[in-house]
Formats: sequence, C-alpha cells, structure tokens
Amino acid sequence: MNWRLDDELIPFELAAFPGRTFFSNAGSSSRDGVEAALSWAHESGFRVDASYTWSNFEFDDFVDDNGNDFSGNQLPGLPERFGYLGLTFDSPGGLSATFETIYSGDLFANNANSAEVSSYTIANLRLSQQFENGKWLIRPYLGINNLFDENYNSNIRINAFGSRFFEPAPPRNFYAGVVVRFRR
Repeated sequence: MNWRLDDELIPFELAAFPGRTFFSNAGSSSRDGVEAALSWAHESGFRVDASYTWSNFEFDDFVDDNGNDFSGNQLPGLPERFGYLGLTFDSPGGLSATFETIYSGDLFANNANSAEVSSYTIANLRLSQQFENGKWLIRPYLGINNLFDENYNSNIRINAFGSRFFEPAPPRNFYAGVVVRFRR
C-alpha cells in the first residue's frame, strides 16, 4: 500500500524550552508498507498469534526552517520491520500460559537520520489460573517482562534537544495480581 501525506507534523525540541515539544510541517512524505497477521488455534488449547510489518516511510520533500534538507530520509521513530509471535496454552482446568516475543527493527531518532536506534528482541511470559466458585470468579496471575534482560530503549524522543533521544526500558521485571469478579 502506498500513502502520500502533505504537511505532516514533525516534533522537535528547543534549548530555550526544556521539556516542551514543538512541531514543524514536512512538505510531503510517503508511506509504503505491508502488514500480515496469522492466528491459529487448536482444540487442545494451543494458540499461535503472529504478525509482521514492513514499512518504508520517508520524507519526499522536507526543508526545515534552518534550511536543512531532509528529503529522501527515513521518518524518525518508525522501524522498517516489526514482528510479534505469541504462543498460548489454555487448559480446560483454567490454567493459561503465554510466551511472546517482540522484534523491533532499527530506526532513526532525528530527521537527519544521524542518530540510529538499534533493533531489539524481547520476550515476555504470563501465567494465570482461573477458579470459579458459584458466582465468583478468581484469577491470580503473574508475569515476567523482558525475560532475557535485553538492553533496549522503550521510548525515543524524536528530534530531542541535546541528543536526549533515548529513554531506556526497564530490565527484567516481575508483576503479579488477581482479578476478582462477581456474576449476578
């Protein structure tokens, strides 16, 4: 699919106003890409969910207020490739387990494409057990995010002043909780 945008808003920061985001208009940009998704479930309780995105987003015509010509550069903050794979098992007894992997390809953090953000792959694991007692449903759960303790940036500040583009993601972390429902 091919899309062309005129006057796209591009975020940036100024030294005189720390923490504030401003916007400029790019003359035009184009977006080409393909997305595919697949889900498959088996009666045994196993399910597979997968998706893949390829994109080529670039400035066709963009000269900023300082005279910098970014025409032909990739749009910052958007990876060319992104993928997801999730494997889930739901048992008849209420046990549920999901293992997922997420891949995000390289991307740029600024219009000049001089600040590159490396690709990363992370894995997460979630477990839960559902119990029912009359009108009550109780589902305790626990999970591990970033299972293999990958170093990556979870947020990129596009065109940040002073090259403060990167906001690191947390290391491996654990969470737990319980869902309680009462049905009428």
